[in-house]
Amino acid sequence: AIYGATIYRDDRYGVGTGQNWLTYVVCNGYESELQFCQHQTNGYLYYNYYTAAISCKASCNECFDESIRLVEGTTIRDGRLEVCTVGCWTGVCIPEHGWSVQDATVACKQLQLNSSAAIPRYYYTKSSAFGLTPQCYGSETSLFQCVQVQCHRGRYSSAGVQCTG
Repeated sequence: AIYGATIYRDDRYGVGTGQNWLTYVVCNGYESELQFCQHQTNGYLYYNYYTAAISCKASCNECFDESIRLVEGTTIRDGRLEVCTVGCWTGVCIPEHGWSVQDATVACKQLQLNSSAAIPRYYYTKSSAFGLTPQCYGSETSLFQCVQVQCHRGRYSSAGVQCTG
């Protein structure tokens, strides 16, 4: 997560050159790349005085990247899953294929909790969720070893886990 972004609607960093391939870009805030935002890619040549610029500042130092934790649970073995990215805690987005037992099993392993009967949970949240989400086989020891798939659901649905067994 990047905090403290400033948007400039002028040629603050100089007028661009060449063709603009992404136009009318609209992001929701959970996309990991501009190409995942809504945009037009019609290839028309737009004059470069319509260019935009941003300045970003990462201001989180809450955690170490690739750490995970459970929050908002009733015990230390269950709760909403958060991952550390760019030094900030953020929820895990639930992808189109769902949040599986295999995903939950790997989360429990990484948390060093019993994973023999891991149960995936779904949480309602008002905070943003990470734009990539793991798709695990169950044999991995870290969610970051799993294939990362793009997640477009963003806010209001976040993955959780109950580590039992």
